[in-house]
Amino acid sequence: MSVSIDRESMVDVVRAMASLSRVNPATFCEFVLRDERTATQIVNGKMHEQWHEFITGKPRCVIWASVESGKSQQITIGRTLWELGRDPSKRCLVISKTKAQAEKFTRPLRHYIESSHFLHIVFPHLKPGRRWTDGAFDVAGKPGAAKDASVEATGLDGNILGARYDWVVIDDLLDWETTRTRYQREKGLSWLRSTVFGRLTADAKVVFLANAWERDDAAHVLASEGWESMRSPLVDPDTNELMWEERWPRDRVEEWRKGNPAEFDRQIMCIARRPGDQRFKDEWIDACLARGAGRTLVYALGADDIPEGATIVTGVDLGVGLKQSNDLTAIATVMCHKDGTRELLWLESGRWTAPEIVKRVLTQHERFGSVIFVESNAAQDFLVQFARLEGGGAQIRRFNTGRTKWHPSFGVEGIAAEMSAGRWIFPSGTGTPDNETRALMDDMRFFDPASHTGDRLMALWIAREAVRRSEFPHRMELIDHNEAQRKRKEREDAISAELWDGIASMVDLTDDIGEDW
Repeated sequence: MSVSIDRESMVDVVRAMASLSRVNPATFCEFVLRDERTATQIVNGKMHEQWHEFITGKPRCVIWASVESGKSQQITIGRTLWELGRDPSKRCLVISKTKAQAEKFTRPLRHYIESSHFLHIVFPHLKPGRRWTDGAFDVAGKPGAAKDASVEATGLDGNILGARYDWVVIDDLLDWETTRTRYQREKGLSWLRSTVFGRLTADAKVVFLANAWERDDAAHVLASEGWESMRSPLVDPDTNELMWEERWPRDRVEEWRKGNPAEFDRQIMCIARRPGDQRFKDEWIDACLARGAGRTLVYALGADDIPEGATIVTGVDLGVGLKQSNDLTAIATVMCHKDGTRELLWLESGRWTAPEIVKRVLTQHERFGSVIFVESNAAQDFLVQFARLEGGGAQIRRFNTGRTKWHPSFGVEGIAAEMSAGRWIFPSGTGTPDNETRALMDDMRFFDPASHTGDRLMALWIAREAVRRSEFPHRMELIDHNEAQRKRKEREDAISAELWDGIASMVDLTDDIGEDW
């Protein structure tokens, strides 16, 4: 049965909603804001109501929220619009990791002020002022004598123009990069204290929105010093109630839990890691070794041994030099099965000369038909070029690690996340893994994002990340291993001593190995 509502009644409903929106920020957000993907009216979850109630009346507060929980839309955008609508004289500051990221929040603010009919029903006077850029803008009705912008955007270590601020939102200042080391964590907090907190008015409000990262990051330190704080997980830990079922139904939460249990507590339940937490849990390592029971490292594979749809890659973490102080060169060959399972096929490491490294790397292609990825820098680039000259049909590609190495999903810790979901197989023989595999497990157990990553683990990550980035089909030619070795020996004999001297001078940038070359 359809229900008809006459125009006058509809107008009365809108007026009532607008009137309530002027005094209730949660109602305002639901009335004014639109879904970023569908452009339809948003529906608040229970958590959103809690946030607005929590912020009201508190001068300093921290909210730890789950990923994709709408914190930026509700608070950085919606609440800031509401604060400005109630008092156009307010001076607002939006802080994020970079100024460009902060401007991604201020851009929607400008859009709503320019063109939202529903916003203007609630606050008819909230219109653009003279200054109107993403980095800083004014609203109509701001006192003419005030030089500070109505809204300003800035990033970590950025300059801020305003002399005083009444409303400050810190949103996504913390991430995997700004919390990775103690120095980076302390740097962010120091900047807030020295640059921002000294410019707050007596009645200023500061809201710090963050995902849970480390127990000593800026948000946690401020909470320990007396800032009001709340954790807002997607699932109530006491009642198991879903806090935003509209966007996060039970099946999506469970899919996340099963697919990434290593990050579930942090990203969904808002539980930060403790200092010294083991990133690669022993139970995950043991489970992946159990999957490899009865298997050993594989010396070679023929075309018939490779399952349909599988991809084989070799990751090389290069360390040139024979001294004990030199890093190891590590070579890891991994097969990615069609279902996404990763299997360690071969692992070796040592302190080898440049010629020996080239030979060992190229044999991976001969034995597995793998594509070879070598971390790229000046010395390694030269080695890659030489290996290509020597390597015939071997596919050798440069691998740029960049900042991705520290990402919780795509970086080295991403292997831990996959292991927690049972997606790795490590050969364990009859119960005791070989020496190289045991050493790799130690690299995992002692992994610390603030310290040097173990060479075997680094080679494994290069291989794993190459698979994730490339998704190329594996091509394996039928290989006669004796013939391949004969051809390789012929190539070695044809290489002149002068060329090896060139490699020695260009690859070994730190040590004088002398006669070892």
